[in-house]
Amino acid sequence: MVYPWSGRNMRYTYMDHPPWTWAELHPDGTVELKGILGGLHHHLMQALNMTYTVQKPIDGWYAMGFPNGTLMGMPRMIEDDFADISTGPQPRNAVYFAKLHFSPIVVESMLTMLSGMKTAFVTRAQSFSGSFDGYTWLFLFTSFILATFIVAIHIALVLKKPWPVSASSDYAVELFAMLVQEGVHSKFTAPSARIMSGFWLMTSFILALSFTGQSRANLVVRAPTERLNTLEEFLKNPRLISIHLANTRLMDMITEIPEIGPRIKEHFERTAVAYGVDRIFSDESQELLASKKAVIFLDRLLLKTRVNAWCPKTKYFYYISPEDFGDLRSTFLASRRLGRRMLHTMDLHIYWFQAMGLRFMKDRDLFKGHDDCIPSSRMEFPTEIKATTMMDLQSVFRTYVFSIGVSVAGFWLEILWHLVLYNFCSQTSRK
Repeated sequence: MVYPWSGRNMRYTYMDHPPWTWAELHPDGTVELKGILGGLHHHLMQALNMTYTVQKPIDGWYAMGFPNGTLMGMPRMIEDDFADISTGPQPRNAVYFAKLHFSPIVVESMLTMLSGMKTAFVTRAQSFSGSFDGYTWLFLFTSFILATFIVAIHIALVLKKPWPVSASSDYAVELFAMLVQEGVHSKFTAPSARIMSGFWLMTSFILALSFTGQSRANLVVRAPTERLNTLEEFLKNPRLISIHLANTRLMDMITEIPEIGPRIKEHFERTAVAYGVDRIFSDESQELLASKKAVIFLDRLLLKTRVNAWCPKTKYFYYISPEDFGDLRSTFLASRRLGRRMLHTMDLHIYWFQAMGLRFMKDRDLFKGHDDCIPSSRMEFPTEIKATTMMDLQSVFRTYVFSIGVSVAGFWLEILWHLVLYNFCSQTSRK
């Protein structure tokens, strides 16, 4: 189709920002825009029978519109008539709208957070004391004391023996032996003692099975390590570096969130670091993420594509928060000097592209690599049942070491006591 502007050369302003846009130089010296939006612009120019040239923003900014009306980056290039169209994406901004033409929405994405970790899942050992909550232990301790006290009353009142400290302590030891699954040898002659011992034996059996079940479950199921899902969790780490794209309003979008915004702003003032597109996904950033020293705030689609490219090369894991912190549905900008008819025709072609479901970048090119280094937050089953290791039984060995320490201390105290008692008896016999 022949248009009044057929053959015209359009001046594009762009920034290399894969997977959205980048420029590819051909052997004949021509430049072709590539990417999700770069491909859209290339086909748009072909559909309108126009050619194009490209130029990066003179000031080095990406895109910014200040409340006083000042534009920077790609919008500034259009305002100063160095360019006709920006490749985008540019989130919607009232300052842009006052001076430039908005295209239809061409990007559907949201602002989110990327964090990292060196280990995604762990198999945690289960201690016996940690298998039950505080109320359960309190009830067991109360029952233990009550059972011992009742037996002591039975010995004192029914059997008419002196206050039964020794017999009661023996009974307490027997109850404890049941709790830790040791064999008992006492003969509980009193009916009340038999009843209480029976209930206690049943309780000990249930507790032992419960602990065994939890221990087996923890050895089979792998628990996820810490994940940063929300901004509240982010705020709990006051030293966490906040990496964001330089010369954009992304951080302002987060600090404008109601209620939590002021606290986020205070955190950003201490820790925020602005990187350019070429540095924000560098090896340095990967190491900071994996060491849990930093997070990156960017749009979800861009983060997903970059992490997919990392996965084949890294031994670490990277987690994209499921929470959205801002709407990044974006457009590209054009100069109103192009005229209403041309701008309207461009918008119609974009609608046609979208209605026909045209995609200007294949998934295999967009998501290069794989997503094996992006862990979930669910409990996971390993591919095989692993053997029990020393770390899995750390609570057992800690108890063993503690018991040995107490036994050794008791042994020396007993020797000291016997020495004192021997000396006392020797002096008494001499007299």
